[in-house]
Amino acid sequence: MNALLEVKDLRPFNGVLLVFDSCRYDTAKEANTPNLNSVGELMRADTLDTYTPASHTSMFLGHLPSVPDGVTPYYCESVHQPWRMVTGPARDADKGCGILFEGNNIVEGYRKLGFHVQGIGGVSQFSRGSYMRTAFPWSDFKYYGEDMDEEPLVKRAKVDFPLNHVDEIVGMLTGPKKFMLIINMNQTHYPYDSGEEIDEGIQANAFPLLKQALNRRSYKTDRKVLKDLLPFAKDLHQMQVKAMESIDQKLGTLFEGLRAFNQPTYVFACADHGESFGENNLWGHMHPTVECTSVPLWMGLL
Repeated sequence: MNALLEVKDLRPFNGVLLVFDSCRYDTAKEANTPNLNSVGELMRADTLDTYTPASHTSMFLGHLPSVPDGVTPYYCESVHQPWRMVTGPARDADKGCGILFEGNNIVEGYRKLGFHVQGIGGVSQFSRGSYMRTAFPWSDFKYYGEDMDEEPLVKRAKVDFPLNHVDEIVGMLTGPKKFMLIINMNQTHYPYDSGEEIDEGIQANAFPLLKQALNRRSYKTDRKVLKDLLPFAKDLHQMQVKAMESIDQKLGTLFEGLRAFNQPTYVFACADHGESFGENNLWGHMHPTVECTSVPLWMGLL
């Protein structure tokens, strides 16, 4: 039994929300993720939206991706939620929640409780001046990519990935007595790499086609492009699997650093949305398909 399921009040705990951008459920299921599995069992969950700002906003309003069986605490609104805002009828509090917040979102709610809310961004939707930065009252925020609109398949450097800065991130939490750490991770987002060299064949042959498919995002995308791209679907998916494994390796170091605080800390780890790799002639995300709505979810105590 997961120990977190027995926790009725999350207020004494530090919190960690880890979001793997664009990672679909079967990617996580196929990947070797011993560090995440040490936190809790992998579950298939349904996200509330299929692109980054909308899905993150849902989570910041207290709605994590939900487990379809509807019986696991913290995942089904009618059963139990980790976070709930005092904005609805008073009876809502009787549904049970880990924390019933004052405020409009969990960032504001945690700060009202005296927590340091540290945001970490990976994809460009978290760059300076973006909605995700300005709509929520972060205590502090660090974005590791370039402040620019995202080109679909631009080469990324290792410094652009938050988990290559684990020591710095842990250092941000050494001062506050209580913290809430929220990290958006971009390895699993296209181009599905971790700052390593991308296979020359994929880069030369698949990426030009994929860029066309991502930019069009339409069933009317040129059929020849889709036909020529489809043979690369398995290889591109495997790139996301390897990116997920890279994330898990670095999470081992993060978890070790957080455990060193010797404070009770819970972890929720999930994707914001999934990804299409040629199913129904679709690529990328922003599609209401099972590939884009089915995401991995782990939860537990460090």
